[in-house]
Amino acid sequence: MDTLDGFAAELTNKRDAALNIFDGVIAHVKSIRDQLTLAAAELDKQQRLGGSLRARNQAEQERVNKELAEANAELAKVRKAIEAERKQWEREKESVRRAFDDILAGKKVA
Repeated sequence: MDTLDGFAAELTNKRDAALNIFDGVIAHVKSIRDQLTLAAAELDKQQRLGGSLRARNQAEQERVNKELAEANAELAKVRKAIEAERKQWEREKESVRRAFDDILAGKKVA
């Protein structure tokens, strides 16, 4: 009987050790689950934030593009005005040159 009692005690010890191991594994799995839950929540939060930032950046980019288009249109107007002034200046300069040449040539200037 002593052998059976010893065997039963050893089995009980092994069972308790196995239960301790299983309890540790279960606790570890629960910890991993909790960490994954937190990571999923953080990922969701970051994705929402990223979407918000993308939308804000896109709106800002559109605003800047509109301002740039307006500035380019204004620049084109200014360049056109400058070119018109330059041509007018050239015409007046040529007119003065002809008048000066006519004076030097002794012709009457109107």
